[in-house]
Amino acid sequence: MFERTNRFSRRLSVASLGLLGLIGMASGAKADDQPATWHGFFTSGVAFTNSSQSYNGGLSRSADIERLTRIGLNIEKSLDARWGYAAQLLANGKTITPDWAFVSWYPMKALTLRIGKQKAPMWLVSDHIDVGRTFPWVTPPEEVYSFNPVKRSSGFGATYRLALGGIEAVADGLYSASSTDTLDVVSGTKADSALDVKVHYRRLAVVNLVVGNDAFQVRGVYAKAAVGIKTDYYQIHNLNAGFGAAGLKVETHGFLLLSEYATIFGKVDQSEVVGARENLVAAATSAATLGAKAQQTGSAADIQAATAAGLGVQGAALQDAAVSQLVGSRGWYATTGYNIGAVMPYVTYASLKNPENSHIVSQGSQVSASGGIKYDANAYTDIKLQGQHVWPKDGTRGIQDVDPSRTKYPQLNVFQAVIDVAF
Repeated sequence: MFERTNRFSRRLSVASLGLLGLIGMASGAKADDQPATWHGFFTSGVAFTNSSQSYNGGLSRSADIERLTRIGLNIEKSLDARWGYAAQLLANGKTITPDWAFVSWYPMKALTLRIGKQKAPMWLVSDHIDVGRTFPWVTPPEEVYSFNPVKRSSGFGATYRLALGGIEAVADGLYSASSTDTLDVVSGTKADSALDVKVHYRRLAVVNLVVGNDAFQVRGVYAKAAVGIKTDYYQIHNLNAGFGAAGLKVETHGFLLLSEYATIFGKVDQSEVVGARENLVAAATSAATLGAKAQQTGSAADIQAATAAGLGVQGAALQDAAVSQLVGSRGWYATTGYNIGAVMPYVTYASLKNPENSHIVSQGSQVSASGGIKYDANAYTDIKLQGQHVWPKDGTRGIQDVDPSRTKYPQLNVFQAVIDVAF
């Protein structure tokens, strides 16, 4: 089933790219006289912590430049009054991928239908989540944005707009099959490539409703899918997962307020929850024993065995998070800032609560407080400095990475600085 859904997703992505090319060639002189619109963006910076314990997928005391560096280029073209296309390439780290590519049809002024690879409307900043110039933080708060890292999916989308005086109501829908092999869909942390984590969605359906204008925006989203997770260590089929979120944005007279709430829910067989927890505890115990032996002997064979056991713990932790977070995990944040000329200081408070995941090795609960400064160097460029303090809660590791030798995870500070460009 994994391979069938993945093949469908790839075929639809390739088909949409091919369709863009065919439409572009076939339209020729018949195309709309308006030229194609090109836009691009670039972000680069550095992130590090003050802790020996790594955080959120490998962030540590060592300065990390790659995780914050990305560059994108997109094109949008109207072929005539009813047809158009858009596509974007994104370079992130060492990879260049077609971030999205879709064909649009406008059967009426208020309605847009799309087919192809497109953004999933999950968040306040979903449409421009990679364009750092468009939001105040260095990166969106992980206590909420780690819940569902589905940024794009290949499928069918629709948008309906309704003007209500000075307010616009927008309804977005998306139906697709999607997959990723680099992120854990539930915890959102970057997975070790050696684990070969593959997450698949079947019957992914998203509905997003937005009401607002230039000064404020209120939104709500609901999504559901059958989720499958496969690694070298385990395989889980058909977790019937649901996702709900609500958001508020106020931006007026230099004042900014952003807030979002998200929750994951679903039906999980309790035998899978118990089995995943037992698997995790056994893997952690084995890794700790082998690690102690490797430290004593120093032999290559013992070190190799301890390393393999450590990967086993990570695999078991992903399984544990996958089956246990689908029973009421929730997160929220609030950000406020004020523009003083070209400078905007801002503060954020965020909370992640996972009531069922209390084991020390499991991802669990945390709160964080952060503050930063965004400086608009010109209309296209900003510079941001941000500091964050993280408190793990309820005896869990929060979003810190798994360390089977620990019985308690520390508080830590995260420091980030970036330059964002958009044109």
